[in-house]
Amino acid sequence: MAILTPKRLRVGAVALGLVFAALLGVSAAVADPIGTQARVSFQGPGSGTGSAAHDAVDPAIAYNSRRNTYLIVWSGDTATAGEDEIWARLVAADGTLIGRVQRVSNMGPAGNLAFDARQPKVAYNASIDEYLVVWHGDHDVGTMSGEEEIWGRRINGDGTFASDQFQISEMGANGSASYEGLQPDVVYNAHLNQYVVVWRGDQPAPGDGEDEIWARRLNPDGTSIDADEVRVSDIGPPGAAFDALQPEIAYDSDARQYLVVFHGDDGNNEEFEIHGQLLGQGLKQVGANDFLLSDTPDAAGDARSPEVAYNAVAKRFLVVWRANKIAAAKTEIYAQLLDGSGAAVGADDLRVSTTGPGGDPDYDAFQAMVVSHERAAEFLVSWYGDVEDPGLAENENEIYARPLTGNGVPVGASETRVSTMGAEGDAAYNAFGLIGGAYNARDNEYLLGWEADDDAGGLLDNEYEIYSRRFGAAAATAGEPANCKPVPPGPAPKEKDQITKITARQLRINQAIGAAAIRRSTAIDTWLNDGILTKDLCGAALGPEDFDPNVTTATGPLGPTPPQADPRPLSIPRAQKKPGVTFAVTRIQVCINQRIYQKAIAQANALEKRIRGGLTGGDITDANVTQGLLQQNLSVTASTTNPNPPARSETKIIKPSRKGCQNVKVTAAQAAINSKIAVTAVKRVNSLRAILARGLTGGNFADQTITKVDLAPGVSP
Repeated sequence: MAILTPKRLRVGAVALGLVFAALLGVSAAVADPIGTQARVSFQGPGSGTGSAAHDAVDPAIAYNSRRNTYLIVWSGDTATAGEDEIWARLVAADGTLIGRVQRVSNMGPAGNLAFDARQPKVAYNASIDEYLVVWHGDHDVGTMSGEEEIWGRRINGDGTFASDQFQISEMGANGSASYEGLQPDVVYNAHLNQYVVVWRGDQPAPGDGEDEIWARRLNPDGTSIDADEVRVSDIGPPGAAFDALQPEIAYDSDARQYLVVFHGDDGNNEEFEIHGQLLGQGLKQVGANDFLLSDTPDAAGDARSPEVAYNAVAKRFLVVWRANKIAAAKTEIYAQLLDGSGAAVGADDLRVSTTGPGGDPDYDAFQAMVVSHERAAEFLVSWYGDVEDPGLAENENEIYARPLTGNGVPVGASETRVSTMGAEGDAAYNAFGLIGGAYNARDNEYLLGWEADDDAGGLLDNEYEIYSRRFGAAAATAGEPANCKPVPPGPAPKEKDQITKITARQLRINQAIGAAAIRRSTAIDTWLNDGILTKDLCGAALGPEDFDPNVTTATGPLGPTPPQADPRPLSIPRAQKKPGVTFAVTRIQVCINQRIYQKAIAQANALEKRIRGGLTGGDITDANVTQGLLQQNLSVTASTTNPNPPARSETKIIKPSRKGCQNVKVTAAQAAINSKIAVTAVKRVNSLRAILARGLTGGNFADQTITKVDLAPGVSP
């Protein structure tokens, strides 16, 4: 039987691992690992090798569709054994490591074991090329101490930080350790350009110790949309004896609603089962309350640790979990397929794993995880466990995976082994814990990540690190992702020398930086106002949600490979040198600089609002939406003229309020602040330039604003 070691108990996680996809009406590709497993983390002093006191656990993965890379995050201790923080690393599409490991969280003072960060999850936002990482942890900021809450931090697509860490949950008043938030998950909604974070926790209502599931919507910048947490679950009669735990969330991009799953005890003799709750885009509950998904009939049996994914090709959810249905001492992986209304499809409590013969309790499967194939009706399910295979010992846990079709049918006679930890037959080295996974739409394959101890390269028994391996996917049946123009990521921002003295030269540099941001903003505004052309849009980037109701679309066979965007270049005027102009360290000069920065930031803010979802069909030059710009399986079946077509969008600049120059400080500290503001304006404008350089997608336009007048001849019958 697979047993958790004391090392695992220290981390407080019972292993999770299930990630294989579903195929609907097509033959599956060979479900095989690709390449070799790779070590991702190096926790501990020096090279992070040879110290069993330092670990990396609980990985999660998100795929970056713009850069064709992944971000893997995990919890681990490095400087001080037992002080867990969140870490991150970029991984290339071929599985090779990019750059260095980044520390994401900073919970409590350095070296203080009382403050930790654990169980990270991550989502990718393609509209701004950013990740949102969330975790639970206790911090010593303000009145907080020993109080677990949900935290987050934004990370740019190139791995640099887009924000500091920020608090997401507030379970009870800050300063009350009686109420906590734990076990978060996060999903990105591309239609509304917002995140939803869910977690388990207790609040003064319903009461201390009664864990329920909670949710909160966040803007792309991490600010909260909801004034308070929204309660999702309502498990059992009121009272602390009944709990809802370990929530996971998926977004149905067709019905535009969420499914939250969790395991809970609803009063049936402390028997945990899997429950689900549908939520609308405003987090209002939809359909049945906390509906039951699993059925573990014996009071000694439990269903725990669910995961969920939505497949847009099959238009179905797949929920997976671990349960001891066969015998009280034997755990296997089970699954349930659901349609968009939450109704069960196909077999109930479908068994996915096949560890050991019959009901032999010496072989188990734990911690299921599921990933959806974005271009075929397939799910990939993954887990860790011990299997009675030749050469393997009892308790020798490895990672396994198995695809399921969009009809909920397991592919192949049994699961496929993914990991090889330690020598064959040596149960001292194992794969454990939470498994991460993501699908790569560009290369049509998966990446799996897990925690394990290995004996390679000087590693010790019980020295847990993060590993990853690619896995094959079924042949794609849906259109390719938007075909944008590859644009190399810009250089990482360089640290500026600290300004210790205000000088005329520094004032001149600061003003030049601010003026550069204004020139670039003006060029972007001119580019948009000149009218968007076919070449400015990514191939296969427009979906049915982008078209006016007077334009009727339908899905069908895949069309040709979509064209790649080749956007018009920006025409940015050169800086004009003004002869005879000199700079002096005066209050007036500092004031002039500040007003230039204010104008630069205001222009950047207005353009950002316009480009990130504020464009309309009115911005497109008439007859420039060709068939190649539609999703590869989408066609226009009919169209009529809208008598009130959407107007062209505008760059609406909010003029900053200005005070007199008499309050301006002429100090080195003020010069440093001015420099930071100027550089921020340039960075923000450069991020918008990068969007235009890659090509625009449907995400840059408000829904239902592309009309018949925008369609090229022949697109509509």
